Parts: sequence; C-alpha cells; structure tokens
Amino acid sequence: IPVWWEDLCKAGHSSQEERMGMLRRAMKQYQMAGMVLLADREYVGEEWFKYLSDSGLYFVIRLKEGIYHREVDAGGGRTWQQLKELAARKA
Repeated sequence: IPVWWEDLCKAGHSSQEERMGMLRRAMKQYQMAGMVLLADREYVGEEWFKYLSDSGLYFVIRLKEGIYHREVDAGGGRTWQQLKELAARKA
C-alpha cells in the first residue's frame, strides 16, 4: 500500500539525494523502521541502499541484470546467481 509519494515536477527518475530527502520526510510522519520498500530498477545506487539499511528498512528492488552482483553476493543471503535461478524457476 503506498503510504507516501511526491510529484517531482520533472521528467525522468529521482536522484539518490531526492529519494533520501523524500524518505526522511515520510519517516517524520510514519514509523517505518522494519517495513519493506518495494521499488523498480531505477531506484538504485550504493548511497541509496546504504541509507535504506541505516534507516532500518528492508528493501526489495529489481535490478538490471548487469549491475550489483558483488554487492548482492556480499549481502549474506542468496547469491545473485541463486536469486536469478530461483526467479527463473517461478516464471
């Protein structure tokens, strides 16, 4: 259920800084620690991922195939390849 959105009044996607600012404003209104953020593949960036983790949020973000393999593998869960194979089995 969407709980927050903002019209950026511009074409294209938001920057990491714009997303962090939006999330800070939302977190002032709602207790969001422990919640899950679902986002599409334009919502990426190392600073953004760190900010989400530091904020106590879980996140599921679809990634383009060629990026963040090392970071996913270092996360302590399933490897990027395992996740790709799991997704292919369920398709």
